[in-house]
Amino acid sequence: MLAPAATSDIEPESEDEPGPSQIANTPEFAPFDPIIFPAGSYSIQLILDEREVKSTKNRDYMLEHLKKRGVNATKRSLEVGDVCWVARLNDGTSQECVLDYVVERKRMDDLKGSILDGRFHEQKFRLKHTGISHLYYLVEDYDTERIARHWKDQINTALSSTQVIDRFFLKETTSMEDTIDYLSNLHRAILKIHADKSLYIIPPHLIKRYNFLELKKHLNTLDTEKIYHTTYTSYQALNRKNGFYTLQDCMARMLQCIRGLSEEKIAALLEHYPTPRSLYDGFLNAEKQHSMQPSQALGRVVPRLGKGRRTEASSTTPELMLFELGGKGRKKIGPALSKHIYEIFMDLEYET
Repeated sequence: MLAPAATSDIEPESEDEPGPSQIANTPEFAPFDPIIFPAGSYSIQLILDEREVKSTKNRDYMLEHLKKRGVNATKRSLEVGDVCWVARLNDGTSQECVLDYVVERKRMDDLKGSILDGRFHEQKFRLKHTGISHLYYLVEDYDTERIARHWKDQINTALSSTQVIDRFFLKETTSMEDTIDYLSNLHRAILKIHADKSLYIIPPHLIKRYNFLELKKHLNTLDTEKIYHTTYTSYQALNRKNGFYTLQDCMARMLQCIRGLSEEKIAALLEHYPTPRSLYDGFLNAEKQHSMQPSQALGRVVPRLGKGRRTEASSTTPELMLFELGGKGRKKIGPALSKHIYEIFMDLEYET
């Protein structure tokens, strides 16, 4: 296959510690009593998206072969992801919640197509906004040799960024049968992990798209050992394509349209300028500072504002305001991209 697979399948990812500005901007949440599924009171079922088929003539192949391997599985329509796991109470009430695992499955030809038409970035964006910690990106071998002759570099770059930058678990399989084996093994691992574990569910009336990720972060700071889930209904409502996105979400999607601006650079930019207005105001401030300086002072360090903080830019030229963001070397946004972003946001002539 085209890229190295992740070395771990179940280990959760750790979040970076929030900085002072993130803490200051975190909304306050009132205490609440979670819905609790006591250990041993529920059963776990693998949910396969209805669109996951082998062919139009054999639509239930995956489901049938998962069941043959002893997996409690069913098909439903999923708003995001191709596979997830649901815990359902055994008391006959049909209460259920989504566990902390989601799989996005891509056949190699579909992966190539999604990279070319932009679905690749949008799908990852939506997956990261589920609030699920264990995100799996499963790539299934299909006509890979032919596809790699023309698209090897693009595919390797996409898979590497998915694993290293997005921190998804990357798994590559050799066939649909190999995929089914992997999902069966993952299902058994999830059963084992939850054999003696109680589940804590956020009441549906407390879940709002605009602050859901902040709520999850807040709950994690209260108890790092406790994972808070959502009901299946809440999961579906949260992740509909027409769901409510925050300004920062919209800003991220806008920036993804700028050629050369990687997700790592977008994250660095959003840390300082989380909304279109904050970036626009930052450029206005830079222009003002630039116009106020005498010619002999050009090139000296001047203040730059963003997200309520003051940092320093190494140039007084407004279009170069962003060029040092993102770290060192290739991680930096750089002068060319900084100029492009400036031209776009200040409504100047911009060549794509």
